[in-house]
Amino acid sequence: MPRCARFAFLRWEGGARLGRCLRAECARAYVDTSRNGRRRYCSARCGNTEAVMRHRSRQPGGKRQRPFP
Repeated sequence: MPRCARFAFLRWEGGARLGRCLRAECARAYVDTSRNGRRRYCSARCGNTEAVMRHRSRQPGGKRQRPFP
């Protein structure tokens, strides 16, 4: 998307669809272009990283399992 088109989108939306990534280690901002406006992460990678961290914290003893021996 050209830079001027992105600016026009932000002006049209009034900035209501701007957000900050919920992953604690990420400081990126994003424009939520989803239909329902419920985006939480700047990228799928940040969302997946957060999901993996939640999953690993639920493991017995909170141990981090190494993917390779």
